[in-house]
Amino acid sequence: MVWKGNGVTVETAILAYLAAHPDAADNALGVQQWWLPRRFADVSLRDVETALAAMTEQGSLTEIRLPDGSVIFAAGHAKRREDG
Repeated sequence: MVWKGNGVTVETAILAYLAAHPDAADNALGVQQWWLPRRFADVSLRDVETALAAMTEQGSLTEIRLPDGSVIFAAGHAKRREDG
């Protein structure tokens, strides 16, 4: 199920945040707490993780595994920036 707040999906809210902050990168909890507008305050971490996984699969986001094993997410172009 895609969580919606006033007709806006979690995915759309994340993309809007990244449009305003193209260099942003954070873990799922940070995305939940900082990237989503207040109207998404009730969205669960599991729903955020589901949205992030779907967006990564679609290429909208890049999953970056840090040396300590933790994972952060960034705009889809982030991997090219790191490689290049």
